[in-house]
Amino acid sequence: MKKIITIVFAIIVCTSYSQENAVNYKWGFIDDAGKEITALKYDEVKSFNYGIAAVRINSKWGGINSSGQEIIPFKYQDLGDALEMNDSLRIPVKLNDKWGLINKKDKEIVAFKYEDMDVLYFDSNLIGIAVRLSNKWGVINEIGNMIIPANFEEIDKSRDYEYLLVKINKKCGIIDFKGHETLAVIYDDVKPIGNDLFAVKTKTKWGVIKQNGEKLLPSKFSGIYEIVKDENPNIKFEAYFKRNIIFYDAAFNIVAKEKTKYGFGHFCIPFDDQLYYQCERMEKDICIKKKFDNGMGAVIKDKKWLILDVNGTPISEAIYDEIQESIWVFPAYLKVKIQNKWGIIYNDGKVIPNKYDEIGDFIDGFAPVKMFIDNRK
Repeated sequence: MKKIITIVFAIIVCTSYSQENAVNYKWGFIDDAGKEITALKYDEVKSFNYGIAAVRINSKWGGINSSGQEIIPFKYQDLGDALEMNDSLRIPVKLNDKWGLINKKDKEIVAFKYEDMDVLYFDSNLIGIAVRLSNKWGVINEIGNMIIPANFEEIDKSRDYEYLLVKINKKCGIIDFKGHETLAVIYDDVKPIGNDLFAVKTKTKWGVIKQNGEKLLPSKFSGIYEIVKDENPNIKFEAYFKRNIIFYDAAFNIVAKEKTKYGFGHFCIPFDDQLYYQCERMEKDICIKKKFDNGMGAVIKDKKWLILDVNGTPISEAIYDEIQESIWVFPAYLKVKIQNKWGIIYNDGKVIPNKYDEIGDFIDGFAPVKMFIDNRK
Protein backbone atom coordinates (compact mmCIF):
# COMPACT_ATOMS: atom_id res chain seq x y z
CA MET A 1 0.00 0.00 0.00
CA LYS A 2 1.66 3.19 -1.19
CA LYS A 3 1.18 6.21 1.03
CA ILE A 4 2.72 9.44 2.19
CA ILE A 5 2.70 9.93 5.95
CA THR A 6 2.79 13.29 7.63
CA ILE A 7 5.81 13.37 9.95
CA VAL A 8 5.88 16.32 12.31
CA PHE A 9 9.28 17.92 12.49
CA ALA A 10 10.62 21.43 12.30
CA ILE A 11 11.85 22.64 8.95
CA ILE A 12 14.22 25.39 9.72
CA VAL A 13 15.73 27.51 7.02
CA CYS A 14 19.47 27.36 7.45
CA THR A 15 20.16 31.06 8.03
CA SER A 16 23.49 30.80 9.85
CA TYR A 17 26.72 30.13 8.01
CA SER A 18 30.10 29.66 9.69
CA GLN A 19 33.41 27.87 9.32
CA GLU A 20 34.91 26.19 12.36
CA ASN A 21 38.65 25.80 12.84
CA ALA A 22 39.51 27.56 9.57
CA VAL A 23 40.37 31.17 10.31
CA ASN A 24 41.36 31.89 6.71
CA TYR A 25 37.84 31.24 5.41
CA LYS A 26 35.68 34.35 5.51
CA TRP A 27 32.08 35.18 4.65
CA GLY A 28 30.40 38.01 2.81
CA PHE A 29 27.32 38.58 0.63
CA ILE A 30 26.52 38.82 -3.07
CA ASP A 31 23.43 40.17 -4.76
CA ASP A 32 21.52 38.22 -7.40
CA ALA A 33 23.80 39.61 -10.14
CA GLY A 34 26.86 38.24 -8.33
CA LYS A 35 28.15 41.59 -7.05
CA GLU A 36 29.82 41.41 -3.63
CA ILE A 37 28.08 43.96 -1.41
CA THR A 38 30.52 43.40 1.46
CA ALA A 39 34.14 42.46 1.83
CA LEU A 40 34.58 38.77 2.66
CA LYS A 41 35.77 39.36 6.21
CA TYR A 42 33.19 37.84 8.55
CA ASP A 43 33.63 34.66 10.60
CA GLU A 44 29.91 33.88 10.55
CA VAL A 45 26.84 35.41 8.93
CA LYS A 46 23.08 34.98 9.01
CA SER A 47 20.73 35.57 6.10
CA PHE A 48 19.12 38.94 5.46
CA ASN A 49 15.72 39.62 6.95
CA TYR A 50 13.94 42.97 6.58
CA GLY A 51 17.11 44.43 5.08
CA ILE A 52 19.39 43.50 7.99
CA ALA A 53 21.84 40.61 8.35
CA ALA A 54 23.67 39.53 11.51
CA VAL A 55 27.43 39.14 11.07
CA ARG A 56 30.18 38.04 13.45
CA ILE A 57 33.83 39.10 13.76
CA ASN A 58 35.76 37.04 16.29
CA SER A 59 33.30 36.53 19.16
CA LYS A 60 31.13 39.63 18.69
CA TRP A 61 28.01 40.08 16.59
CA GLY A 62 26.83 43.17 14.78
CA GLY A 63 24.53 43.95 11.88
CA ILE A 64 24.78 45.22 8.30
CA ASN A 65 22.21 46.67 5.92
CA SER A 66 21.58 45.78 2.28
CA SER A 67 24.28 48.25 1.18
CA GLY A 68 26.86 46.40 3.26
CA GLN A 69 27.11 49.18 5.86
CA GLU A 70 27.71 48.11 9.45
CA ILE A 71 24.76 49.69 11.26
CA ILE A 72 24.73 47.70 14.52
CA PRO A 73 28.01 47.74 16.49
CA PHE A 74 29.97 44.57 17.17
CA LYS A 75 29.25 44.21 20.87
CA TYR A 76 26.68 41.44 21.17
CA GLN A 77 27.06 37.75 22.07
CA ASP A 78 24.38 36.86 19.52
CA LEU A 79 22.03 38.59 17.12
CA GLY A 80 18.79 37.05 15.89
CA ASP A 81 16.89 37.64 12.65
CA ALA A 82 15.20 41.01 12.35
CA LEU A 83 11.42 40.73 12.70
CA GLU A 84 8.39 42.92 12.20
CA MET A 85 5.40 43.06 14.50
CA ASN A 86 2.64 45.69 14.40
CA ASP A 87 4.72 47.71 11.89
CA SER A 88 7.67 47.83 14.29
CA LEU A 89 11.08 46.39 13.36
CA ARG A 90 12.79 44.55 16.20
CA ILE A 91 16.05 42.61 16.50
CA PRO A 92 16.60 40.01 19.25
CA VAL A 93 20.08 40.43 20.75
CA LYS A 94 22.07 38.80 23.55
CA LEU A 95 24.26 40.85 25.88
CA ASN A 96 25.84 39.74 29.17
CA ASP A 97 24.08 36.36 28.83
CA LYS A 98 20.60 37.95 28.64
CA TRP A 99 18.29 38.55 25.68
CA GLY A 100 16.43 41.72 24.80
CA LEU A 101 15.15 43.63 21.78
CA ILE A 102 16.66 46.59 19.93
CA ASN A 103 15.61 48.56 16.87
CA LYS A 104 17.73 49.02 13.75
CA LYS A 105 19.36 52.11 15.30
CA ASP A 106 20.67 49.97 18.18
CA LYS A 107 18.23 51.53 20.66
CA GLU A 108 17.14 49.21 23.46
CA ILE A 109 13.40 48.54 23.27
CA VAL A 110 13.02 45.55 25.62
CA ALA A 111 15.40 45.20 28.56
CA PHE A 112 18.07 42.49 28.59
CA LYS A 113 16.58 40.16 31.18
CA TYR A 114 15.51 36.99 29.39
CA GLU A 115 17.40 33.69 29.41
CA ASP A 116 16.20 32.76 25.93
CA MET A 117 14.06 34.19 23.19
CA ASP A 118 12.33 32.86 20.06
CA VAL A 119 9.63 33.98 17.65
CA LEU A 120 6.11 32.62 17.18
CA TYR A 121 4.45 32.69 13.77
CA PHE A 122 1.01 31.85 12.46
CA ASP A 123 0.22 32.00 8.74
CA SER A 124 3.57 33.76 8.19
CA ASN A 125 2.57 36.54 10.62
CA LEU A 126 4.48 37.17 13.82
CA ILE A 127 2.09 36.80 16.74
CA GLY A 128 4.52 37.11 19.63
CA ILE A 129 8.00 36.51 21.00
CA ALA A 130 8.49 33.53 23.29
CA VAL A 131 10.77 34.35 26.23
CA ARG A 132 12.24 32.32 29.08
CA LEU A 133 12.37 33.99 32.50
CA SER A 134 13.45 32.13 35.65
CA ASN A 135 13.34 28.93 33.57
CA LYS A 136 9.68 29.43 32.60
CA TRP A 137 8.35 30.37 29.16
CA GLY A 138 5.87 33.09 28.30
CA VAL A 139 5.14 35.42 25.39
CA ILE A 140 5.78 39.18 24.99
CA ASN A 141 4.83 41.66 22.29
CA GLU A 142 7.09 44.05 20.36
CA ILE A 143 7.34 46.56 23.23
CA GLY A 144 7.96 43.95 25.93
CA ASN A 145 4.48 43.64 27.45
CA MET A 146 3.82 40.10 28.70
CA ILE A 147 0.79 38.84 26.73
CA ILE A 148 1.04 35.24 28.01
CA PRO A 149 2.50 34.84 31.54
CA ALA A 150 5.77 32.96 31.91
CA ASN A 151 4.27 29.86 33.54
CA PHE A 152 5.27 27.11 31.14
CA GLU A 153 8.13 24.62 31.13
CA GLU A 154 7.99 24.61 27.34
CA ILE A 155 6.21 26.42 24.52
CA ASP A 156 6.43 24.67 21.17
CA LYS A 157 7.89 27.37 18.94
CA SER A 158 8.51 25.21 15.87
CA ARG A 159 4.97 24.90 14.51
CA ASP A 160 2.94 27.32 12.44
CA TYR A 161 -0.47 26.58 13.98
CA GLU A 162 -3.40 28.56 15.31
CA TYR A 163 -2.51 27.56 18.86
CA LEU A 164 0.50 26.82 21.04
CA LEU A 165 1.56 23.46 22.45
CA VAL A 166 2.71 23.90 26.05
CA LYS A 167 4.03 21.85 28.95
CA ILE A 168 3.38 22.29 32.69
CA ASN A 169 4.64 19.83 35.32
CA LYS A 170 5.77 17.52 32.51
CA LYS A 171 2.25 17.39 31.05
CA CYS A 172 1.26 18.69 27.61
CA GLY A 173 -1.75 20.58 26.33
CA ILE A 174 -2.79 23.49 24.10
CA ILE A 175 -3.43 27.20 24.67
CA ASP A 176 -4.64 29.90 22.30
CA PHE A 177 -2.70 33.07 21.49
CA LYS A 178 -4.22 34.80 24.52
CA GLY A 179 -3.06 32.09 26.90
CA HIS A 180 -6.43 30.39 27.39
CA GLU A 181 -6.33 26.61 27.74
CA THR A 182 -8.16 24.93 24.85
CA LEU A 183 -6.95 21.37 25.43
CA ALA A 184 -6.34 20.29 29.00
CA VAL A 185 -2.66 20.14 30.00
CA ILE A 186 -2.86 16.52 31.17
CA TYR A 187 -1.14 14.45 28.46
CA ASP A 188 2.34 13.00 28.23
CA ASP A 189 2.62 14.20 24.63
CA VAL A 190 0.41 15.91 22.05
CA LYS A 191 0.83 16.18 18.28
CA PRO A 192 -1.55 17.62 15.67
CA ILE A 193 -2.67 15.16 12.99
CA GLY A 194 -5.32 17.09 11.07
CA ASN A 195 -7.97 19.78 11.33
CA ASP A 196 -8.46 20.31 15.08
CA LEU A 197 -7.46 16.67 15.63
CA PHE A 198 -4.69 15.57 17.97
CA ALA A 199 -2.89 12.38 18.80
CA VAL A 200 -2.48 12.38 22.58
CA LYS A 201 -0.20 10.15 24.61
CA THR A 202 -1.11 8.78 28.02
CA LYS A 203 1.85 6.96 29.56
CA THR A 204 3.05 4.91 26.57
CA LYS A 205 -0.14 4.72 24.48
CA TRP A 206 -1.66 7.05 21.91
CA GLY A 207 -5.27 7.97 21.20
CA VAL A 208 -7.06 10.66 19.18
CA ILE A 209 -9.21 13.54 20.41
CA LYS A 210 -10.72 16.71 19.03
CA GLN A 211 -9.59 20.08 20.33
CA ASN A 212 -12.78 20.24 22.41
CA GLY A 213 -11.72 17.04 24.19
CA GLU A 214 -14.07 14.63 22.41
CA LYS A 215 -12.40 11.20 22.18
CA LEU A 216 -12.27 9.56 18.74
CA LEU A 217 -9.83 6.70 19.43
CA PRO A 218 -8.93 5.24 22.82
CA SER A 219 -5.37 5.50 24.17
CA LYS A 220 -4.16 2.02 23.23
CA PHE A 221 -2.00 2.50 20.13
CA SER A 222 1.77 2.50 19.75
CA GLY A 223 1.61 5.27 17.16
CA ILE A 224 -0.91 7.25 15.10
CA TYR A 225 -0.22 9.14 11.87
CA GLU A 226 -2.06 11.25 9.34
CA ILE A 227 -1.75 9.97 5.75
CA VAL A 228 -1.83 12.75 3.19
CA LYS A 229 -1.86 10.53 0.09
CA ASP A 230 -2.77 6.89 -0.47
CA GLU A 231 -3.89 4.60 -3.28
CA ASN A 232 -7.17 4.37 -1.41
CA PRO A 233 -8.50 7.95 -1.09
CA ASN A 234 -10.67 6.96 1.88
CA ILE A 235 -7.64 6.22 4.04
CA LYS A 236 -6.71 9.27 6.12
CA PHE A 237 -5.03 7.83 9.22
CA GLU A 238 -3.14 4.77 10.32
CA ALA A 239 -2.65 3.44 13.84
CA TYR A 240 -0.30 0.76 15.16
CA PHE A 241 -1.73 -1.78 17.60
CA LYS A 242 0.52 -4.66 18.60
CA ARG A 243 1.55 -6.13 15.21
CA ASN A 244 -1.36 -4.69 13.26
CA ILE A 245 -1.70 -1.53 11.19
CA ILE A 246 -5.28 -0.24 11.22
CA PHE A 247 -6.34 2.22 8.51
CA TYR A 248 -9.10 4.76 9.20
CA ASP A 249 -11.15 7.19 7.13
CA ALA A 250 -11.71 10.84 8.09
CA ALA A 251 -14.46 9.86 10.56
CA PHE A 252 -12.23 7.15 12.08
CA ASN A 253 -14.16 4.26 10.67
CA ILE A 254 -11.91 1.24 9.98
CA VAL A 255 -11.14 0.91 6.27
CA ALA A 256 -8.53 -1.86 6.31
CA LYS A 257 -6.09 -3.79 8.45
CA GLU A 258 -2.81 -5.46 7.73
CA LYS A 259 -0.18 -7.38 9.65
CA THR A 260 3.28 -5.93 10.08
CA LYS A 261 6.40 -8.04 10.52
CA TYR A 262 7.76 -5.67 13.13
CA GLY A 263 6.09 -3.88 15.96
CA PHE A 264 5.90 -0.12 15.93
CA GLY A 265 9.29 1.42 16.52
CA HIS A 266 11.20 -1.24 14.55
CA PHE A 267 11.06 0.55 11.23
CA CYS A 268 12.38 3.79 9.87
CA ILE A 269 11.27 6.12 7.12
CA PRO A 270 14.32 7.38 5.23
CA PHE A 271 14.45 11.13 4.78
CA ASP A 272 17.14 13.03 2.93
CA ASP A 273 16.92 16.73 3.79
CA GLN A 274 18.97 17.57 0.69
CA LEU A 275 16.61 15.75 -1.71
CA TYR A 276 14.73 18.42 -3.64
CA TYR A 277 14.44 16.56 -6.94
CA GLN A 278 12.81 13.67 -8.75
CA CYS A 279 15.01 11.14 -10.46
CA GLU A 280 13.78 10.74 -14.04
CA ARG A 281 16.35 8.20 -15.19
CA MET A 282 18.48 5.61 -13.40
CA GLU A 283 21.50 3.63 -14.61
CA LYS A 284 23.23 1.08 -12.39
CA ASP A 285 21.57 2.51 -9.26
CA ILE A 286 22.80 6.01 -10.11
CA CYS A 287 20.45 8.86 -10.97
CA ILE A 288 21.61 10.32 -14.28
CA LYS A 289 18.70 12.70 -14.94
CA LYS A 290 17.13 14.93 -12.30
CA LYS A 291 14.11 17.21 -12.23
CA PHE A 292 14.24 19.80 -9.46
CA ASP A 293 11.32 21.34 -7.59
CA ASN A 294 11.90 24.71 -9.29
CA GLY A 295 11.37 23.10 -12.73
CA MET A 296 15.01 23.06 -13.81
CA GLY A 297 16.78 19.80 -14.61
CA ALA A 298 20.16 18.18 -15.09
CA VAL A 299 21.50 15.18 -16.97
CA ILE A 300 24.86 13.41 -16.81
CA LYS A 301 26.98 13.45 -19.95
CA ASP A 302 30.56 12.15 -19.94
CA LYS A 303 30.47 11.99 -16.11
CA LYS A 304 29.57 15.69 -15.80
CA TRP A 305 26.25 17.43 -15.25
CA LEU A 306 24.57 19.41 -18.02
CA ILE A 307 21.88 21.87 -16.88
CA LEU A 308 18.37 22.10 -18.38
CA ASP A 309 15.95 25.00 -18.09
CA VAL A 310 12.34 24.56 -16.99
CA ASN A 311 11.40 23.56 -20.56
CA GLY A 312 14.07 20.85 -20.70
CA THR A 313 16.34 22.85 -23.02
CA PRO A 314 20.11 22.62 -22.34
CA ILE A 315 21.51 25.92 -21.02
CA SER A 316 25.08 24.78 -20.24
CA GLU A 317 27.81 22.46 -21.34
CA ALA A 318 28.37 19.24 -19.39
CA ILE A 319 30.92 20.76 -16.99
CA TYR A 320 29.54 20.53 -13.46
CA ASP A 321 30.67 18.08 -10.79
CA GLU A 322 27.82 18.64 -8.33
CA ILE A 323 24.46 20.41 -8.15
CA GLN A 324 22.40 21.79 -5.27
CA GLU A 325 18.95 23.29 -5.60
CA SER A 326 17.85 26.38 -3.73
CA ILE A 327 15.36 25.95 -0.91
CA TRP A 328 13.18 28.42 -2.84
CA VAL A 329 11.36 27.61 -6.07
CA PHE A 330 11.46 31.18 -7.43
CA PRO A 331 13.60 32.60 -8.88
CA ALA A 332 14.73 29.39 -10.52
CA TYR A 333 18.45 28.77 -10.14
CA LEU A 334 20.84 25.98 -9.20
CA LYS A 335 24.07 26.05 -7.21
CA VAL A 336 26.73 24.29 -9.26
CA LYS A 337 30.27 23.13 -8.47
CA ILE A 338 33.38 22.86 -10.66
CA GLN A 339 36.58 21.54 -9.04
CA ASN A 340 35.46 22.36 -5.49
CA LYS A 341 34.32 25.88 -6.37
CA TRP A 342 30.68 26.90 -6.33
CA GLY A 343 28.76 29.24 -8.60
CA ILE A 344 25.16 29.75 -9.69
CA ILE A 345 23.29 29.21 -12.96
CA TYR A 346 19.88 30.75 -13.54
CA ASN A 347 17.07 29.36 -15.64
CA ASP A 348 17.91 31.84 -18.42
CA GLY A 349 21.51 30.58 -18.59
CA LYS A 350 23.11 33.52 -16.78
CA VAL A 351 25.82 32.47 -14.35
CA ILE A 352 27.63 33.68 -11.25
CA PRO A 353 31.21 32.40 -11.69
CA ASN A 354 32.49 29.34 -9.84
CA LYS A 355 34.90 30.93 -7.38
CA TYR A 356 33.40 30.39 -3.94
CA ASP A 357 34.03 27.62 -1.43
CA GLU A 358 30.39 27.74 -0.35
CA ILE A 359 27.24 29.60 -1.36
CA GLY A 360 24.08 29.93 0.70
CA ASP A 361 20.59 30.62 -0.58
CA PHE A 362 19.30 33.96 -1.78
CA ILE A 363 17.03 35.48 0.86
CA ASP A 364 15.77 39.04 0.45
CA GLY A 365 17.92 39.29 -2.69
CA PHE A 366 21.28 38.40 -1.13
CA ALA A 367 23.23 35.17 -0.66
CA PRO A 368 26.10 34.49 1.76
CA VAL A 369 29.35 33.34 0.17
CA LYS A 370 32.53 31.88 1.65
CA MET A 371 36.06 32.10 0.29
CA PHE A 372 39.56 31.28 1.43
CA ILE A 373 41.40 34.50 2.25
CA ASP A 374 45.21 34.33 2.11
CA ASN A 375 46.35 36.70 4.84
CA ARG A 376 49.97 36.40 3.71
CA LYS A 377 49.36 38.71 0.78
